[in-house]
Amino acid sequence: MIVRKNKQKGFTLVELITVIAIVSLLAIYLSIEMGDAGEDAKIGMASTFLLANVPSAIHSIKARNAGLCALDADAKPQLEARGLFGQTPWGDDWTAAYNVTIRQLTIAFPTTHADAPAAAATDITVNVHAESDVLMASGGATVSGTTVGDPAISFTAAGTAVTGGAMGQNHYVSCTPATGMACITYKCN
Repeated sequence: MIVRKNKQKGFTLVELITVIAIVSLLAIYLSIEMGDAGEDAKIGMASTFLLANVPSAIHSIKARNAGLCALDADAKPQLEARGLFGQTPWGDDWTAAYNVTIRQLTIAFPTTHADAPAAAATDITVNVHAESDVLMASGGATVSGTTVGDPAISFTAAGTAVTGGAMGQNHYVSCTPATGMACITYKCN
C-alpha cells in the first residue's frame, strides 16, 4: 500500500505575520520620511515663487508699461493677473503692497499652516535674501530686530519707512515680520 502525504501549498501563518510586520515597519518609516520631504518641497515651492515668479511678474508689468512699475497700492490682483497663485503652498493667502513714492513692493508671505511655521519662514527668508531684485527679507527666526541679507534693516512698525542699509535707501515695510510670516521687499524702479 502506497501512502501519499499531502504537501501543503502556500505560506504558514507565522510567515505571513512576519512579512506583514516588516512591510508595516517599512511603510511607517517611509511615511515619516515622505512627510519631511513634503514640507521641504513646499518650502522649495515658496522660495521659487518668491525668487522667480514674483520678479518675473514685476518685469512683465514693467514691460507692458514702458518700463514703469505701474502697480496699485494693493498689488496682489495685478500680480495674480500675471499668473501668480493667490495662496502659499500651505493654503494661506499672501498679500502684496506697493509704495509708489519709493517704488517698492512688499510681499507678506504667511507660513502659519506649515508644520513648523517659524522654520519655514526662516528658510524662505534665507533662500530669497540674495536675489538681486530683493531689497530685504525677514521672518521666522530673523525677527529679532534685524534681517537676513544686505542691506540689513531694522523694523520699527508695519507701514513705516525706515532709512538704512547701503546708500541710505528707504525701505517700505507693509508687513510685520513674525515667526509665521516672511516679509520680502522688492525694488520696482
